[in-house]
Amino acid sequence: MKVAFTGSHGTGKTTSMFNYAHTLKIENANQKIEVFHENAARAPKGLFNKNGTRESQMWIFTNQIRTEIELCSLYDILICDRTCCDSIAYAMYMGFDDLADDMFKLSLHHIPTYDMIFFKQIKTNDYLKDCQHRDTKDLNYRQWIEDNLIKLYERAGVVVSDKFKFV
Repeated sequence: MKVAFTGSHGTGKTTSMFNYAHTLKIENANQKIEVFHENAARAPKGLFNKNGTRESQMWIFTNQIRTEIELCSLYDILICDRTCCDSIAYAMYMGFDDLADDMFKLSLHHIPTYDMIFFKQIKTNDYLKDCQHRDTKDLNYRQWIEDNLIKLYERAGVVVSDKFKFV
């Protein structure tokens, strides 16, 4: 089983992921459970969010998919902090539309591997805290990411599925 938390930065995805993993471990004591988080923060030279490059966005996207495939082969349950679509929205924001289009086409093959996607909305999950790797000043940027993530999931046809839930 694979579950992911998605949404713009500062919506509590990481906190929710760890809480959910804790609950699942209690309920499934004999299952091997793993969490996958901070993928973007591992990007080469720390280039992500507004500082991203085409290369770093491609790395974030491909590493998300590669790591999920690897961890799913080792664990019974994987809980992810983000999906493969998150890096697409950030690539779009940076103007890498051709790259984002190619990434989206590939994501259509990967999205069905999620058993559940929880979308953390800004209006009900404002966890935005000042930190060194997150833009906490530009709220329009944050909203733009959320709006375009929703559009990506709509284009992929998952928003209307029972595998997608706004939280």
